[in-house]
Amino acid sequence: MGVTFRPADSSGSTNDYGNGLDALGALDALGPMDALGALVDEVVESEFRIGLAMSRRTQAIERARKYSEALAVDPASGIPPIKSSLEMSRRAFVCEIAAALHIPDRTAERLIQTSQTLVNQLPATLLALGEGRLSFRHAQILVDNSYGLDSAAVRELEARMLPIAEKNTASRFEQSVRKTRERLNPESMIQRQVKATDERGTELIPERDGMVFVGARVSAVAGIAIDNRLTELARSHQGADESRTLSQLKSDIFVDILLDVDGQTGTTAGRGAGPIARYRSIRPTLLVTVPAMTLLKRSNEPATVEGYGPIDPATALEIASFSRTMRRLITDPVSGIVLSLDRGRYRIPKDLRTWLRVRDGTCRFPGCNRRAGASEVDHTLDWALGGQTNHDNLACLCPKHHTLKGASAWTVEQIGGGSLRWTSPAKTPYVTDPETVMEPSAPTNTVAEDKPPF
Repeated sequence: MGVTFRPADSSGSTNDYGNGLDALGALDALGPMDALGALVDEVVESEFRIGLAMSRRTQAIERARKYSEALAVDPASGIPPIKSSLEMSRRAFVCEIAAALHIPDRTAERLIQTSQTLVNQLPATLLALGEGRLSFRHAQILVDNSYGLDSAAVRELEARMLPIAEKNTASRFEQSVRKTRERLNPESMIQRQVKATDERGTELIPERDGMVFVGARVSAVAGIAIDNRLTELARSHQGADESRTLSQLKSDIFVDILLDVDGQTGTTAGRGAGPIARYRSIRPTLLVTVPAMTLLKRSNEPATVEGYGPIDPATALEIASFSRTMRRLITDPVSGIVLSLDRGRYRIPKDLRTWLRVRDGTCRFPGCNRRAGASEVDHTLDWALGGQTNHDNLACLCPKHHTLKGASAWTVEQIGGGSLRWTSPAKTPYVTDPETVMEPSAPTNTVAEDKPPF
């Protein structure tokens, strides 16, 4: 049988476990099966410690949230601030946690909400997490399914589901929780469906080897219908002369439908179709950065697609030839990009805006991955305070973080080379670097002004 280890106490002190099991001699002293049991016990002990750490993090986040909101209250009068001021304080705290943990704002926002719910509405679940009786994923499932329920229903859901959580995988547990939740509160399902519909949207996740995952959050009925439609179309193309799998066919048909390839479906993509058939339907502006030697076919250095990253040279040249709306930036050498304007100008010209998009790649707030092309160009030192319309006083910020910079205690400064130093309300510094290091080019004498945002 395996060796049993005493769990760590609530203070987090280590137990006797770490005093020699890692050494080969400790395992050699046991029989083969006892040694295996000891290693499995090590896994269980590690999982317990993870649960304990998650519980502590949850409580720490909730204490920090309460403290942050208390700071937004006027200490003299004790009167809460106006709604907009309190909301900005909350946004600033979300960004503080996101930057500290190196996670996106949306992930931090969910983590804060989860911590608030666990501490205040699901204390038994939080206790079970700290005792290693369930994982953080199990706790998250309970939290997600508690939203929209009244206090009595939340307590009932927790009482029924906790024993099940300790015995089931997260996926099976989630199925049980959903069924129980609907029984406890069936009348709210319509309202919750309406609210969930407001959260619909699309998502693009870069993957390796020149691939991305493209998906959309839609209603369950629409999602099943879409999948059934793709399956039917894919099966209609299967036959003796078709080498693609059903999954490959569905993927190719998905691409063909959205790009409207020849007005047909499932006939070209992924089967060696020529570049005209594959790319002539591309309408949005595609910013591809191509090294000069690659463009001249003297190098195999990868090109870069904004919003994804490196692509193979052959594909880059193919797109450059057939995409009418692509804007190409040759990285070396290029002149004529306006990097400095006189003090009398505020608007940012198109060529400088493009240069900044390539340099920054994404929003320059810590942890934000929104594309620079979907962001705004901000004067780091505000124009009204003497800031210049120069490349070393400009940076791409998404609308949310652009607003946060001007309406909260977050501050930012340029520290050279395109790098920015942000300072959080808690006085913690964070440095963000540009995606591409670019040296200034010689300015031209002409300026083509562009429209806001600035």
